[in-house]
Amino acid sequence: MSAKFFGQYLIEAGAISSSQLREALDLMESDYEKLGELAVKLGYLRKEDVSRLHREQRYVDSPLGELAIERNLMTREQLEELLSRQRDTRLRIGEALVRLGYIEEVKIEAHFVSFKNAQDQIIDRVRTLPLELSSNRLAEFVVGFFPKITLRIADVRLKIVQGCEAAQRHLKEHTASVLISGPEPIEFSLSADTEFAEALLWGLLGGEIAPEDERPSYEDCLGEYVSIVAGNALMALQEEGVRGRIEPPSYRKDVPPRTYAFVLASTRGAGTLLITPR
Repeated sequence: MSAKFFGQYLIEAGAISSSQLREALDLMESDYEKLGELAVKLGYLRKEDVSRLHREQRYVDSPLGELAIERNLMTREQLEELLSRQRDTRLRIGEALVRLGYIEEVKIEAHFVSFKNAQDQIIDRVRTLPLELSSNRLAEFVVGFFPKITLRIADVRLKIVQGCEAAQRHLKEHTASVLISGPEPIEFSLSADTEFAEALLWGLLGGEIAPEDERPSYEDCLGEYVSIVAGNALMALQEEGVRGRIEPPSYRKDVPPRTYAFVLASTRGAGTLLITPR
């Protein structure tokens, strides 16, 4: 069994269908209020404050609430209230499926116990770097930052499975790469299917495209995204006194030798991180 989310496990167990999972995810999304939306609703932040903080989050490894406090836009007490409201109202996938009548609560609980036991057996394999990358701080930061940045920007949850030798089968429809120089340089690539790329695109655009703007290609979107992740990794490395540089994105369709693939278990679509020591 590989790393996966509970909804994916339920499909494989035959408890629900993929269309039922999608309906439950849509219900969760419609019920869920993001921290920025809730802050605006309660009058703690303005919409323009939230937009500015979201843009800043692309380059700073900090949750929106903590960033708002650092910028003196919100108090610690206000943030705690927002987080408490989120916890109290957030709908879990099992609860959504029960509410929709697709599965009984007692069966959900039994499936979750089985799911947790199975996932606990492979937890050591999640986000583990292969031996050749085990001491590479750039690779460590890229793999570590990617799920957090994806959640913040695109509201997509990820699990990253232990790296393995990459092959052509790991490539999806859309791929972008950046070369990050330094003492231990790496080429970092993201290959994504259209659903995953679409989620990243709308996350980067803030959920809308102005009428006068042209919709960017998925490759351009992935190029910007890998540059953001690489920038965060490089800033973390610079805090350790190590300097480097990020080259402009490239869009190759092959897998270079000595490349390692990290498969993404995702709530939206599918993708693979590819890291090549240089």
